[in-house]
Amino acid sequence: SFGYSTSITQLLTVPAYTSTAITMLVLAYFSDKVELRSPFIFAGQSIALLGHIINISDAPSNVSFFGTYLCIIGGFASTNCVTPLAHNLQGKYKRGVGMALQISVSTLGGLIGSNIFRTQDAPRYILGHGLAIMFISIGLITLVITVLAYERINAQLD
Repeated sequence: SFGYSTSITQLLTVPAYTSTAITMLVLAYFSDKVELRSPFIFAGQSIALLGHIINISDAPSNVSFFGTYLCIIGGFASTNCVTPLAHNLQGKYKRGVGMALQISVSTLGGLIGSNIFRTQDAPRYILGHGLAIMFISIGLITLVITVLAYERINAQLD
């Protein structure tokens, strides 16, 4: 709890989502301009990781509010970078199945998130933030491994 009424708390989400929308557009533009996705995905997820680390700590409410901003910005910012999946799958059936799988897996995040941030864990939500930190860390490690693997494969093809 940040100590505000429900309506004020809802209004305080407007700047967070506005800054997220701007960040998403900037990251999408630059990742498209340099034709690289992984650094921008890494940056977005690192921002989200920092936000969850701040929120799991015993920080004052204004710092936790900033951490929440970082969670939102980082969590949504790199999603634009994974959308080219549709362009990388040839054939309408492969594309349809691939996009359905991507959407299904990403929807699981909401299902998991609504169950790991339990009311009995308030106000620090150690379980929720801890699992978020774990999943983001696994994602960052997987991203690095994937980039290195594709660099190796591409070097062998050259």
